[in-house]
Amino acid sequence: MRFIKFLIFGLLAASGALCAELILSNLYYAASIKDIAADYSTGMTIFLLIVVMVEEVSKYILLVKLYSAPGSRPPKVSMALAFGLGFSLVEMLFLLSQNFPSYDAFFGFRLLGASLLHIATAGIIGALLLKKNIPAARIISLAFVLHLAYNLSIIYGLGYATVYSILAFSFLLLAAFNRGSAD
Repeated sequence: MRFIKFLIFGLLAASGALCAELILSNLYYAASIKDIAADYSTGMTIFLLIVVMVEEVSKYILLVKLYSAPGSRPPKVSMALAFGLGFSLVEMLFLLSQNFPSYDAFFGFRLLGASLLHIATAGIIGALLLKKNIPAARIISLAFVLHLAYNLSIIYGLGYATVYSILAFSFLLLAAFNRGSAD
């Protein structure tokens, strides 16, 4: 039952993040006095900064809420992983609704990679929340940097090796942070 609860809250967090991203990106593009298409790299990088920050803050806020729910059993990192899976499902459904992905898109960056990224960053946030006394800014910053590195690697075409190295590093960090916990 807890798995389903965390999975659903992951779906809700991603849905809320998507709404916030749409609002913030529209405000950014409307307020920008320059032609974004003329300076695509800068415009896209700023857009990514907005998107990544919104997503990681959203994960953090909802995981804090779930981990501190009164009367619930002690939180575990596995529940943060379920939350990350739920979070990634919204992105997967969005991508699948656009068109059916090719084999490369499915096993490449768009679906599998993005899902693994959201699972890893949610797991890292969950593991660090269990450590106690780690400032929110540090937790969010770590997830933000990993997520941004992943996205920029894709945008700038650094290849599968780079992208999957970032994912592997993220899961190694998760394992290191989870070491010694009761999960």
